[in-house]
Amino acid sequence: METTTAQNKGQELLNSLITKAWEDTDFKERLIANPKEEIQKITGKEISGNKEVLVIDQTNPDHIYINIPAKPDLDDVELTEDQLEAVSGGTQNPLEWLYDNVSVPIAKWILGVE
Repeated sequence: METTTAQNKGQELLNSLITKAWEDTDFKERLIANPKEEIQKITGKEISGNKEVLVIDQTNPDHIYINIPAKPDLDDVELTEDQLEAVSGGTQNPLEWLYDNVSVPIAKWILGVE
């Protein structure tokens, strides 16, 4: 699976947020309390729209955390010819589909890129 520049920037942003939260307790508390503001301070870009950004502290080693993403609305998905061929041939990995259609759009939204 190829990654785009936006995907790489999104992953870099997430990595930097996580690393900073591990190293700076005050930052972690601010990020949890007001993620949009803290992300804006780091990126210099305002996160617009009425989507809520949730940051959950998952550092307790005695817990196992499972993130359940929103169920994709498959009625609105238009597949390319290559995607149709992959799906019909059974070669499309469901995790790749989730990454491409859920994780990437979220990263692009956070970064404010199309």
